[in-house]
Amino acid sequence: MGTMMRMREGDMAKMLNPYEGELIRKFMVHDRRLFFLRGLSGSPKLRQETVGHLCHFYDRVPGTAHQIPVNDHHPKMVHRLLIERGAPKVCHVMLEDDLNGRDLDLN
Repeated sequence: MGTMMRMREGDMAKMLNPYEGELIRKFMVHDRRLFFLRGLSGSPKLRQETVGHLCHFYDRVPGTAHQIPVNDHHPKMVHRLLIERGAPKVCHVMLEDDLNGRDLDLN
């Protein structure tokens, strides 16, 4: 059995950006957390696939996230919604594009 298969959820979360580990712990259903942690800490291809899955929040804990309406999926509107909902000045981005994995200033 490989190292990744033997690692526990807490150990895997430590390998990630702290925001990503927290996202998995707080928003994803318990039964799927290890799956997401393995995916985010895996190969670039596996990470990309996992981020794509996370972007749609299929396995989130009900009531923990708000879906952004499709017509609001552009940077200015997302920026406005984040500020309106009290997001911190710097946010960690997990997207299916080049901004993935970056911390961005909302100012």
